[in-house]
Amino acid sequence: MEAGREMDAMVAELVMRQCAHRERVRYCIEDGNSVDSGFTCKACGVDLYANECPRYSTDIAAAWTVVEKLGLSVIRSEDGWYAIKPTDIEHERISCTDKNSIRLIGRDGEIFTPADTPAEAICRAALAASRSSRGEGGRRTSNRSTEQGEW
Repeated sequence: MEAGREMDAMVAELVMRQCAHRERVRYCIEDGNSVDSGFTCKACGVDLYANECPRYSTDIAAAWTVVEKLGLSVIRSEDGWYAIKPTDIEHERISCTDKNSIRLIGRDGEIFTPADTPAEAICRAALAASRSSRGEGGRRTSNRSTEQGEW
């Protein structure tokens, strides 16, 4: 899965246990001479004027809240960024492929692939941890969509 709003929504829902505000409902309130309009989240009722789903996969400040919640370590290598829980890697299974690159192999034999940015690496690790804690294997995708464009 690539960094973007779908990854952000999955991290919000599955990892951070927050509403991703996927479905919007438009409202309009007329009171005499004043009119107030906007969108609320269909699931939780929050006014979406200043409450959007954090951009975990592209904003390092938002992604860092995931690091703090899960206790991840973020590693930079010449081939990209990794985010791991130190307990998920066996030290004898970390190998240097050349002077500045590493290869990380998890306890279950999974080979970690690098991400282009630290925020994306953090989200990948968080979603993988979420899948394993729910006993799911393989890649999980969501078939939910928004009613009003990007959330």
